[in-house]
Amino acid sequence: GGSSDTETMAGKGGAERGERGQRRTGSILILTNRIGTFSGHTGGGSAMREKLCAALVREGYELKMFAAGKHESADVVFTDYCPMMLPTWRALKSIWKLLKESDLVIVSGSYTPCIPFGLLMAKILGIRSLVIFTTDSDQVVRTYYQGIERLVWWYLYSWTDRLTASLASKVYTRSEEYQAKLRNLHGICCDGVMVQSDQYGAFHAEQRDSDEEIRKARDLLSGGNSHRPLMIYAGRWAAEKRIELLVANKPRDFIVAIVGNGDGSGAADAIHAMHNPDEGVICLREFVSHDRLRVMYKAADIHASASDFESLGNSAHESLLCGTPVVLQRAGGDISQGEGEEQG
Repeated sequence: GGSSDTETMAGKGGAERGERGQRRTGSILILTNRIGTFSGHTGGGSAMREKLCAALVREGYELKMFAAGKHESADVVFTDYCPMMLPTWRALKSIWKLLKESDLVIVSGSYTPCIPFGLLMAKILGIRSLVIFTTDSDQVVRTYYQGIERLVWWYLYSWTDRLTASLASKVYTRSEEYQAKLRNLHGICCDGVMVQSDQYGAFHAEQRDSDEEIRKARDLLSGGNSHRPLMIYAGRWAAEKRIELLVANKPRDFIVAIVGNGDGSGAADAIHAMHNPDEGVICLREFVSHDRLRVMYKAADIHASASDFESLGNSAHESLLCGTPVVLQRAGGDISQGEGEEQG
């Protein structure tokens, strides 16, 4: 759901511009606050956006991205290295310039004043826009702010989101729970829930892996102690994942394998410093493909997470599809992945 609307809007914009002699194929501008897999550091929302972008590229559309953050991708045509997209004069001019070359605008990620500006200018230029709400701003505020700051930031996020939604041609989100929350708490009405039919394809039960592949993965994850019980965590190494709690509270005889990486905030360095095979802590600092991750889940006895900040909990679904049980706490996330079914 959602991707067909994206292609329809982009195709129509490209055709209209082609009739004016300016271009014959659609050009799409991505406005986002987080660059996701362009740098390899991605959460579920970013991964969803990157899959959508990859699908549109395969369909022949030209994509450009405007983002905040550190990256090395030629696809990102503008950036400032800062926590969020700041509404500087340089940024606003760049958005205006990119908009004039685009047939469709897609907004995904955290929201800043740059986003409503871009959508307003798109509306003035007659360019269609698609907004995908992926990050629960209430949870962001609750996690990172206290007291009067929490109240101020809650209203800033809420009204930015409301303005963003009011300016967009189409508005989607990632789950039925969050869709209801946006409607009831913020007064934002979404056109639907955006799902990806291939989101968990690599973890489907039909994907077969040999006993030898699984044995090698278990040997790697356990540091050569494959006879001992093996617990795995896979994902971003970020403070909100509370990986240190897994290490401090793992059962005495267990090996805990921590697979992933993080950003430049220093959290990943702190996690990697926990690597201690003698104490049963194995840290593999790398992002792995879905195919390789599937084998790792199958090689483990249990998948555990101490995270208290989740929206979709993709890794839990992936592990369960591989037949590996999951232990985690309620992290404020959404159970539904759309299509009217609970999959948690």
